[in-house]
Amino acid sequence: MRAWLTLGVLGLLLLGPLAHALPPAKDFGSTPHMGTDYPMGTVELSVRGGEDVQLHYPAIEEGVKTQMAGNGPFPVVLFIPTDGEGSGDYELFSAALVARGYIVAVINGVPEGPWALEPALERVYEVNEGDGTIPGALDSMTDVWAIGGHGEGAAAAVEMAGRWFELGRDAVPPSGIFGLGLSDDGFLLDDGEVTENALELLFDEPAVGLMITGSVDGIAPVESNVLPLLDAGMGLGLHVMTLRGANHHQWKDSTGLFSGNDGTATMSQEEQHATAATHVVALLDLSTRGDHDGFSVAFNRPGDSNILSDPDAYLDEDLSAAELLRLNLTSPTNESGSAVSGTLEFRGQVGLWDGSDWHADGRSAETMCWFDDGSSESTGIVNETGWFSCDLDANALNPGPFKASVRISIDGAPVTRSLALFRGNGPLESLAPVPAVIVPQGGTATLDADTLAVDPDGLEIRFTSVQLEGANASRLEARLLPGAASVEIRDVSGFDWVGGALLNASLSAPGETSPLQVSVQVRMGEVDNPVEVLGVPPTLVFDEDGAQQNLDVGTYVVDPEGMPLQITVEGGKVADLGPVRVAVMGSNLSVLPLENASGSVVVPLTVSDGTTGAVHLNLTAVVKPVNDAPRLNQTQLDVVLDEDTVVDIDLIPLAWDADGDLPVVNVVAAPQTLAVLDVVDRTLEIRPLQHANGFIEATLQFVFPDEVLNLSLSVTVEPMEDAGSIRLDWVRPLGAGQIEVRWTVEDRDDLTGVTFTGSMQDGDSLPLFEAGTPSCGPALLDDRGVQLWSVTCDSVWVLPTSS
Repeated sequence: MRAWLTLGVLGLLLLGPLAHALPPAKDFGSTPHMGTDYPMGTVELSVRGGEDVQLHYPAIEEGVKTQMAGNGPFPVVLFIPTDGEGSGDYELFSAALVARGYIVAVINGVPEGPWALEPALERVYEVNEGDGTIPGALDSMTDVWAIGGHGEGAAAAVEMAGRWFELGRDAVPPSGIFGLGLSDDGFLLDDGEVTENALELLFDEPAVGLMITGSVDGIAPVESNVLPLLDAGMGLGLHVMTLRGANHHQWKDSTGLFSGNDGTATMSQEEQHATAATHVVALLDLSTRGDHDGFSVAFNRPGDSNILSDPDAYLDEDLSAAELLRLNLTSPTNESGSAVSGTLEFRGQVGLWDGSDWHADGRSAETMCWFDDGSSESTGIVNETGWFSCDLDANALNPGPFKASVRISIDGAPVTRSLALFRGNGPLESLAPVPAVIVPQGGTATLDADTLAVDPDGLEIRFTSVQLEGANASRLEARLLPGAASVEIRDVSGFDWVGGALLNASLSAPGETSPLQVSVQVRMGEVDNPVEVLGVPPTLVFDEDGAQQNLDVGTYVVDPEGMPLQITVEGGKVADLGPVRVAVMGSNLSVLPLENASGSVVVPLTVSDGTTGAVHLNLTAVVKPVNDAPRLNQTQLDVVLDEDTVVDIDLIPLAWDADGDLPVVNVVAAPQTLAVLDVVDRTLEIRPLQHANGFIEATLQFVFPDEVLNLSLSVTVEPMEDAGSIRLDWVRPLGAGQIEVRWTVEDRDDLTGVTFTGSMQDGDSLPLFEAGTPSCGPALLDDRGVQLWSVTCDSVWVLPTSS
């Protein structure tokens, strides 16, 4: 079934030995063209043997033998036409590749093998040597080239790329492979199955191809010509893109007269070419120029690197054989077929083919490993330098051969390795010496199987059977615990005894056919019975703040073997519990009431001999309350405040009663002048009379249920400057433009010795001039209630001439 949106990558069996060094980065010699489209120049090249090559190249201007564009070099693309077509039938699609900086060489016919194609490629590179065919063509081509084709030519492109090694060690194979409407001629597929010839093809990295076909291709349907190549074990990663509405004949320039067997296209030829060229150019940028960003465009990952998506095409993919990253797999270091036990650790390093710093460029890396039988998979980690790790637990595998794979990807572009390994099944090895098992008197002991033997394959060892023998065997019982990895040996005699028995055990691991027989000495431990409780200690009764009492715990708990008692209270030697403090000293317990505390508490004691189980003993302590005398926290309360301000004082902190009684507070001998003192809810409120200042004394009386306490109180009201007032008493005319005025100044502050000056204006705001100095009387005090000082003055004023 076709998987449109899900990326499935399976591991292939590693064909050669594992790499032990990160392969060197490639010098691609060019970068993707980012400018405007190149015009296309065309020239026909003659090749020895009579075949012609139509060469299309980025030019200064469109035309035949026009000058080569000068901002190369450019990668070369060798294009093979379908059967029956020639080198001049693919100018439209070639122009789309040339526009983005590629030299396209279309050969004439389908070659029979690499030896037949090599002369055409050599003739193209003679142009690069400056043979004069194209002006400005010297050094215009990179050494990195790609191959593609249409129909039978697409199948031939895959075949030629995989057989290029036949030309010898120095032959440079193509780096990129693409096909348009691949039509198999029987070399790749036979009755829907991949042929042995196809499985023997060897592809150079990045070992990936892009196959684009049409959904209405009636000449070479994708279901029978392309999809069977996926997941078939061929050494080429493939991405298949089936354009909706594209057919077979629109890939060439003219559909011709014999296209009746083809489906009717619903996509125009221009749309078909433009859509395919977008992805082919991205593939070529990736494979011939080392541009890793081309991967997501070529292989339809517009948003998420792990999700295939294109609304205009069906998508299928198998990239398990692709070498899209440089890989150095350092672990496992063994060859395929080697034995593995314990944890299977994949370790190594990856990098981009162009050698750039993928982490600095903000790319993301992932790794995953799995057993090929689907029993387990794991996600690993990749650090910023490309070192990765991924682990699988091989203990869960049964002995025998198995396959495991690891895949590492950067921005979704993967490299995968699969190993055929072997889960070992060596015999168990006995551990010596075998220690004796000591069983406590009346207790149990546990014996683990892995203390008796080791499995060289790392599998878990289990008991298959256990049996006790000897004269004392009946006093013991042996029982396998769940999982059979341990055996429990219990003393069932019911009394103390000295001696032992022999435990015969059979051990095995998964896949073992001959259990290992082991004998273990079982001995009884020393007689060591737990402490015994003889009785319950009496309740300790105290008066509040009473004296310490001691208790000998040894009177109520004893050790049968006479060992010293180990006593703790709440896990320690000292603890404050309720109203008492408890301290352990040897076998004695001291209990002291805490200050002013009363009540009762149960003191939990843990008592043992230090080797056997402890017993728990409770001691009750009761502290009877005793009435405590209240007390004052200070002997004098001095309050200072400013005139015309108020103060509230909390009286609770001034007196204290250990029993928690709260007093009633009164003011004794409250003053009649200067201020009002009042107590509300144990808060002293001080309210000075208006404009009053001075010093007063009083007594605060704290009345407790059993005692009355007095606290001296002094209040100082600091004077503050008050604003005075002036009163006009009368005005009398004197003639000659003068008047006599009497005015009085009043103030709450003392006016004795104060001198006065004044100023006057008439109704027109014109100033009057004082004649001489004012005549002022003495300062008078009115002390009825709040004091008031006053001074009366007479003065003569000269009127303005206009008055």
